[in-house]
Parts: sequence; structure tokens; C-alpha cells
Amino acid sequence: YILLHKKLQKVPKIIETPKIPGSQWDNDRKNLAKLRDLYQFHKKKEFK
Repeated sequence: YILLHKKLQKVPKIIETPKIPGSQWDNDRKNLAKLRDLYQFHKKKEFK
């Protein structure tokens, strides 16, 4: 969970980078978006 958090500190920069479809960047962006959603989901659960 903490490891995930460290990864997510780098997320905004990557999400803002221009998209090159099918590139490694694009795949990373998709994976990071998934991670970020997961992370937010867990955060919500913790605060309930």
C-alpha cells in the first residue's frame, strides 16, 4: 500500500505527458490511472 503511494506521487506528471498511442508511455499511463483509481478507492474505504 505504501509502495503504491510512492508510485502515485509520480503519477500526475505522467498523466500530463502527451499521448503516443500504443507506446510504452501510453501503457504506463493506463496502468497508472488504474493504480490511482485503486488508491483513491482504498483511501475512501479507510475514511469510512
